[in-house]
Amino acid sequence: MTALVLLDLSAAFDVIDYTILQTRPEHSFGVTVTGSALSWIKSDLSDRSQCIAIGMTNSEGKCLDFGVAQGSVLGPRKYCLYSKPIGAICSRHNLL
Repeated sequence: MTALVLLDLSAAFDVIDYTILQTRPEHSFGVTVTGSALSWIKSDLSDRSQCIAIGMTNSEGKCLDFGVAQGSVLGPRKYCLYSKPIGAICSRHNLL
């Protein structure tokens, strides 16, 4: 059997689902996030918006439901946290 897995990482940070990311510490790492830690994670992932600036003109802000900020310190860590189960999924289906 031959399996081909192609990953397009050019948009990897754009597809992260906030709901899944909030539950990942408990489901993948066994870390229960409660209290102020959970509030911090939720506040970091909620009410995010973006706009486009060209010269002195800004577009209207658009609410974001997916993705993490690229270029931020936590962006790569959030992506790693989000994508952690990929190895287990591949093992479960005998792809490794």
